[in-house]
Amino acid sequence: TTTETTELEETDLIITLEEAQNLAIENSYAISNLNRKIEDTKDLISNQKDLQSTMSDLLKLPLQFIPSDITNDYVNALMIKKGYGVKGAQVQLTVLENTLNQTKEALKIGAASAYYNVLLSQKTVELNNALYENAQGHLRTAKVRFENGVITKLELLKAEMAVNSAKTDMFNAEDDLKIKQLEFNNTIGLDLDQEVLLVSAVEWSDMPDITLEDAIASSMETRPEIENKKAEFELK
Repeated sequence: TTTETTELEETDLIITLEEAQNLAIENSYAISNLNRKIEDTKDLISNQKDLQSTMSDLLKLPLQFIPSDITNDYVNALMIKKGYGVKGAQVQLTVLENTLNQTKEALKIGAASAYYNVLLSQKTVELNNALYENAQGHLRTAKVRFENGVITKLELLKAEMAVNSAKTDMFNAEDDLKIKQLEFNNTIGLDLDQEVLLVSAVEWSDMPDITLEDAIASSMETRPEIENKKAEFELK
């Protein structure tokens, strides 16, 4: 009904899988910290370029006009002139950007895992509710058959035990769902008491057809750790 829909909109936050992943990134302290470091490193690159230009001009002067703090550390001055400060900052920027992308992917995977865990727990609750109702139906039938002398007392007790077992499983599934919902909220940075409605269905896709050798070769080309080492090696 309209009233029920309005109440749902007021209490539940409707979230797709993509929105959950975006929230995980937006609310991540690690991401905000990396973005800050990236901006600081960009400023450092700009400063190092200015310093390189200034040092290049200074070293063109006759020796007696060069400040003593530069002549006392001439090797460092030459390294600045040749752009080692700029290169070092650029390598630092590459490492930070690779780390940022890697962190984003990890957060997306974590959000997807938590999202699907909630959906699967919801299905488990539905299944256990159906099993409990089914067990209750069997018990009602067993009571009638026992009263008519069709089954024994032992068979009636088995039907009662089946109901108790199904009820326990139902309660356990509901508790597990609550835990999965809390874990989901925590993963994407929501308040723990925020009610959410997940609307993306579980999607199944085929694994890519790739050999072990091709998978290893691909990982060597695309892993951020490899890119970081390459950047550090080029600096040397």
